[in-house]
Amino acid sequence: MANEAGLPFVEAPHGPGTWASPDDARVPWSRARRIVLDDATHARKLRAVQVFRSQLEPDSATGKAPVLPEHVLARLTQPFEVVLI
Repeated sequence: MANEAGLPFVEAPHGPGTWASPDDARVPWSRARRIVLDDATHARKLRAVQVFRSQLEPDSATGKAPVLPEHVLARLTQPFEVVLI
C-alpha cells in the first residue's frame, strides 16, 4: 500500500540483531539501515527500558531469570535502531 501511495515503506524488525548473524538469509540485510539516535533520544530509550522492571529482574515468586536476558538488553540499549527499507 505504501508503494501505491508513493510513500516509503519502512519496517522495524523485532530482534534480528539478537539472534541473526549478518549471513542469515531470513533477514533482508541489504535493506537494513542504521539510524543513530541523538543523546536525548537515546536517554529516553534507556529510561523506557528501565520502566519495565518485571522484564529486567528475576521473578521473586518463582526464582526464574529475567524475561530479557543480558544479550537482549544489550541490544535494546544500543544508541541506534535498525530499520528495513
